[in-house]
Amino acid sequence: MTSILVNASPDKSVSDQRSYRCVTLPNGLQAVLIHDPKADKAAAALDVRVGQLCDPSEALGLAHFLEHMLFLGTEKYPEENSYSSFLSAHGGRSNAFTSLESTNYHFEVAVEHLEETLDRFAQFFIAPLFTESATEREMQAVDSEHSKNLQDDHWRLFQLLRSTSRDSHPFHQFGTGNLKTLRDMPAQQGLQVRDSMLSFYKKYYSAEVMRLAVLGRDDLDVLQNWVVNRFSAVVSRGLHPPSFSSEVFGERQLGHMYRIVPVKDLRQVEMCFPLPAQQPLYRSKPTRYLTHLLGHEGPGSVLSYLKAKGWANELSAGISHDSSFCSVFSVTAQLTTDGLRHVEDVVFTVFQYINLLSREGPKEWVWEEVQSMASLDFRFENRESPCAVVTHLAGAMHLYPSQDLLSGPRLLFSYEPTLISQVLERLTPDNLMVHVLSQEFESEVNQHEPWYQTAYAVLPVKDSVRALWATPTVEAPLHLPMPNPYIPTDVELKPLPQDAPKFPRCVVDSSQVKLWFKQDDTFEQPRAVLYCQLVSALCQESVASLIAANVWIKLVEDGLNETSYFAQVAGLGYTLVAGESGVLLYVSGYQHKLTNLSLDVLASLCSLSLDSTHAELRFELIKEQLLREYRNFFMEQPYQHAMFNCILAMTSHKYSMEERIQALEDLTLPQVMAFRSRFLRRVNVESLLLGNFVSEEAQAMAHSLCAQLKCEPLLPSQFPETRVVNLLEGVHHQLDI
Repeated sequence: MTSILVNASPDKSVSDQRSYRCVTLPNGLQAVLIHDPKADKAAAALDVRVGQLCDPSEALGLAHFLEHMLFLGTEKYPEENSYSSFLSAHGGRSNAFTSLESTNYHFEVAVEHLEETLDRFAQFFIAPLFTESATEREMQAVDSEHSKNLQDDHWRLFQLLRSTSRDSHPFHQFGTGNLKTLRDMPAQQGLQVRDSMLSFYKKYYSAEVMRLAVLGRDDLDVLQNWVVNRFSAVVSRGLHPPSFSSEVFGERQLGHMYRIVPVKDLRQVEMCFPLPAQQPLYRSKPTRYLTHLLGHEGPGSVLSYLKAKGWANELSAGISHDSSFCSVFSVTAQLTTDGLRHVEDVVFTVFQYINLLSREGPKEWVWEEVQSMASLDFRFENRESPCAVVTHLAGAMHLYPSQDLLSGPRLLFSYEPTLISQVLERLTPDNLMVHVLSQEFESEVNQHEPWYQTAYAVLPVKDSVRALWATPTVEAPLHLPMPNPYIPTDVELKPLPQDAPKFPRCVVDSSQVKLWFKQDDTFEQPRAVLYCQLVSALCQESVASLIAANVWIKLVEDGLNETSYFAQVAGLGYTLVAGESGVLLYVSGYQHKLTNLSLDVLASLCSLSLDSTHAELRFELIKEQLLREYRNFFMEQPYQHAMFNCILAMTSHKYSMEERIQALEDLTLPQVMAFRSRFLRRVNVESLLLGNFVSEEAQAMAHSLCAQLKCEPLLPSQFPETRVVNLLEGVHHQLDI
């Protein structure tokens, strides 16, 4: 190849104002060029198709270590900090990450400095120095990064999945690296890790397995010229991306239950089903159909049944781990105390629903709902930052042809019921690993994962239990969801008046209701955002009042979940937050049904039944769940404690986690009911509405929200007051914790 090959242009959303061009350089490096006239930053990313799975056994973490060492100077720019200093001086930043199969390097910078930054960036892939004097320091940095993750349950569980896979597969290896794997183990074999790294770079870093994404305000011809001039010198070694066996899990893993002790107080069951690699099926995405149904939360769903039994509070489903050689489909439930004692029944319920789906067969109307929302979200996609765009696209170029680069990850192109059925056929007890997490297993475990020291035990699933799971009957409460009433059918943009104000203006101003409104004139999307503050000083009275408010809104969210989940699937969501100024309702998404959801939430706030046996059960479960969340705060990263305590020291009506825990332990359901009654006697409403509404619709919404509440307005003396410490020069404030 001696010339620039221009590939098919990506199919893009009608709302995407960027221009794209995909090219292949003479050395085989492929690039996507993005012209964005509105970009506030320029950005670029280069993704090399080599990652942790290529680490040699004598130097685990080598790919990650190379990522750290690459940016330490080049022959053209030999100063060790030249790159980072240049970015810092020109409004930029850089970062990188190493995954199983790729290593991604990216940066953003002020738009006028893109060309020079590209020149510096390209040199790392042409003539890096891998500064020898920095070797020990960067090994320490990798070790520090690993140490930071040692108490993170997400990292611990993923490594446990890897460490318990087939030991002959590279997936089994430890990928982050630490001093033991990068310094001590190589030294024991007479190896220098820097020499191993140089060999690794020469073996795997080649233009053919690199993908580059560049975004700037400059036109495509200019961007192409910059890329060709800078990156054509990247060496071509004639490589193909590494490939790996699909045999990741076998008889030693499948059909077993893993009892795992987490760091945080978690109770969770995860059903893991290994599948053939699903990425090549991106045009039909058969697992997306099953994700939608198994993870559904409406009436007749698995979660609805488990909540009614008092066994689970949350459930999710979908591809949890994906690669070029294997995928893992998982169904994960957050369990109650009683649910932990009924793990086998929880798993049985999931198999009941799988049996229901197999018996019913794929339904095209369900697929069409999933497809229509995917198409709508792609059509009106939210604008991402330049750095996020290039980071994603550089990696996606390994997976999708240029025409599908933008649409491939998002859209469902074809309905393939046979492929859906083929995935269903693999969701069986014989193709299953069950991971159960609880600190209650502390006395039962007999093994420790070598890299994170996660305690666990492996038990074979009893033949009688496996036989029961394999032949489940379908109970009456389980059924397919009804058609989604929240899917928007009106996505037309409202006409913008010529005299539309530049800033929000108050369109409703009464003794009880204030609404500020601004019609969207920037994003040109059929979306809207509502901030509705139910103003009351009652949450300021005491920590007990604040906790009662928090439990009240948790009960509302729980009671509304089967309805609000339909809205969530349809791109419409809400959040309730109790704070010192009252209760904030935040609703965002497609404008067409936004008023409906807002009124549903307020109706539930006012009228949710709290005097039934079911309400008492849900109260106890929510109270217990919230207590665990509060206690788990003490296991968070130090910076989160610093931010929390800074707010505690500086702001009035804030309470320590210990105070919150004590108040929650003492709370009863009658106290929550009494707080709600007091709160709803007198409330003022202060709202802000932004988006695809007109002024008359905004005013009508404000009056509807107020009518739904049926409250008296606050008296002048009843408005909340928030105070913040005035930090005077030379005066110091100290919070003892």
